[in-house]
Amino acid sequence: MATLKKGIRNSALRIALVEALIRASECNLSEMCPCDGCLGLTHLSQFIGLDFPISGDKGLLHLDPSLVGSKETDALGVLSTQHRHQQFQYDNIFQGFGELPDGAYPAYTYFQEHREDGYWIDRSSIKRQALYILVSLALPDSYLNHFVDEVGDQSKTAWDLCCDSFESINMPIPQLPESITSGIVRGGFWTKHFGAQGSWEPAAGYGIEFGKLSQDIDEPISLKEYVDLWPSLPDFFTWFDKSNYQTYGGFLVRSNGLLLSQQWGFDIGSNATYMSAFNTLMAPLLSTPPTSDFDHVIVVYSAYRADAYIASKDPRSWDANTPYDRVLLPLPDGYGLVGNWNCSDTSYIPRSLDSLDADAYTPKLRIAAQYLSQCLLIEQISRDSTAE
Repeated sequence: MATLKKGIRNSALRIALVEALIRASECNLSEMCPCDGCLGLTHLSQFIGLDFPISGDKGLLHLDPSLVGSKETDALGVLSTQHRHQQFQYDNIFQGFGELPDGAYPAYTYFQEHREDGYWIDRSSIKRQALYILVSLALPDSYLNHFVDEVGDQSKTAWDLCCDSFESINMPIPQLPESITSGIVRGGFWTKHFGAQGSWEPAAGYGIEFGKLSQDIDEPISLKEYVDLWPSLPDFFTWFDKSNYQTYGGFLVRSNGLLLSQQWGFDIGSNATYMSAFNTLMAPLLSTPPTSDFDHVIVVYSAYRADAYIASKDPRSWDANTPYDRVLLPLPDGYGLVGNWNCSDTSYIPRSLDSLDADAYTPKLRIAAQYLSQCLLIEQISRDSTAE
């Protein structure tokens, strides 16, 4: 009986996807579309294991490609091409295909068999049935069951599930704007920029240098790439942690001229103080556009990886004597180092962070200096208490 109920449920989800694809095909926008059709498809996709970007070419991808084979990938690839070219508006959804991959061929065969003397019989119905077959080929029961049954309460969003997990480990919740939380991948703690469906490794939350462009590339990603890549989806986030004798982790976030990396060793006291520093000082900047082209800041802090530096686009703030020790080079174009406060070079003495809290500097830089000062103070208090 349970298997039967899941089969009925999965069929209903496929029908819903068919109708959502047809509605979304009426959209003519290419960048950050606000139309109801695309928003509806975006909302549905996260529950059934699809990645549907609301900007760019609007292709369709499996959120977890490891759960499907080549035939499922073939079928979704055809669906993606049809969607990108808005073919679901028309009765002949296979028009323009010179050759179809094996995984999509059963849907095309059905479609062709219901032609009669070049005319369509009940054109809308045949289109929907062929589309349903294609969706079924792309999303088999085993795949849907994983996302519907195993990836959390379907009445909750992906971000709701993340918040539940934070609460379960006594972790205060980072205060992120809707532009980020709406893009969280279901079953993960990151936006679609990371993981199997993105370009970067989620482990960037544990250490910014670990966010390689792919698992096959040994070279770390650079600050320049973190700032410059994915311009059509500028807001991103990844959380990552791992344990040995203690749990360590943190997050990487980008929005509105701010790139911030923060990591620490987890315990109830540190969790509260470090997250408070972020939520009080930096989180509001994620929703605040830069006041000028100079008002762009990078802040990298890690209590366990000895990272504590700031870069900005404001030339007035740059210190040419700042060592590049542990800085993830190259910097983005137009950025310079403001200071490096955990540098191993003992000949270098960075300026006081308090000196950056002055009207001569941009708002984001001033607040970033306050934030980093607070993080370093938390770190020092923790060391002192451990020494006692």
